[in-house]
Amino acid sequence: MALVQIARIFDLGEAQVAAAALRASGIAAHLQNEHLAQANPLLQNAVGGFAIWAPEEDAADARAFLRAHRRPPPQPAEDAVSPRRGRSWFAAVLGLLLGT
Repeated sequence: MALVQIARIFDLGEAQVAAAALRASGIAAHLQNEHLAQANPLLQNAVGGFAIWAPEEDAADARAFLRAHRRPPPQPAEDAVSPRRGRSWFAAVLGLLLGT
């Protein structure tokens, strides 16, 4: 059984969830560098993140599974104006006037 790398993820929690989801779907996924990064979290980026490996015959299915379940990146709100934006100036001016 030859293993091939199907993904490389730089966040330990995300990599663990992805590998567990693959295992739950019946694909024998293995997570590389998991224990090294748990022992020394500063090594996460130094070792190149976490590689997920799967059997060669399941690689296409595993990649498709991860693509189908990938979370889209967050989109900025169009008119995201904080309701507290004007209050900070008011508090600063009031503080200067009252001398506190």
